[in-house]
Amino acid sequence: MQWQAKTEKTFYSYTDFTHFHPPFTVHDDFKNASKAGIYADTQMEVDHNIGLVLKAIKEAGISDNTLVILTGDNGAGNFPQRGLASGEDGGGGSNGPWRGGLSTAYEGGLRTPAMIRYPNKITAGRVSDEIVGDIDMYSTIASFAGADKLIPTDRPIDGVNQKDFILGKQQKSNRDHFIVFVGDDLFAIKWRNMKMHFMATESTHSTAITKFTFPQLFDIKNDPKEAYELWGNQGYVHGWVMEPIMKEIVKLKKSMMLYRNIKPAEEFQGYK
Repeated sequence: MQWQAKTEKTFYSYTDFTHFHPPFTVHDDFKNASKAGIYADTQMEVDHNIGLVLKAIKEAGISDNTLVILTGDNGAGNFPQRGLASGEDGGGGSNGPWRGGLSTAYEGGLRTPAMIRYPNKITAGRVSDEIVGDIDMYSTIASFAGADKLIPTDRPIDGVNQKDFILGKQQKSNRDHFIVFVGDDLFAIKWRNMKMHFMATESTHSTAITKFTFPQLFDIKNDPKEAYELWGNQGYVHGWVMEPIMKEIVKLKKSMMLYRNIKPAEEFQGYK
């Protein structure tokens, strides 16, 4: 990092931690360090390693000109049996009040904490519950780096530029919805504080998938557990939400038809 900083050219560094993910294991320096079990030990180790990254940035003399993003890709695993085939304890992380976990379309599988630091540019201590997806980081980081013109224009880009939102120039995210696929199937869509499920599975290693004859609808702001299904309990007074949700799904389906997925190992020649 020090060598890269000396070039005075913009650079990108990605650090991927395998924690917190089975198989749970830690470096000898952190075994029993927490006195609260191996999962807490892994938390301490990750925290330590993040500190090493921040220390390297500081020693390179680029702290004030470096955007640091810390986030996860999914919620904690949700193992009803609390046991894995390997014999390990399947517990560990908590998804708080949210239902489900990894591999589900419920909030417990989707919500992850994220922290972003950019000294003198991002206000410290600001907290938001707006919708931002990992897929937004591509366009956002490019914008911070002044590389907007390098983003391809011959295809749709799934992410949206969140730079102004992150800098606090606006209070609302540039994203008001998020479409959730599990495998190749469209399971749910979150639009503002409403969440519609077309299919569902309850746990990480579940073999049962429920396909609803009529989509289920939840108000995830007032019902974070996704336990009170609105249409079944209140009739169709919330029928209006079908319009904005289906609008986004139709837009996505049209895009997928016009811009097909690239096949593995395909020599892609570009879109017409």
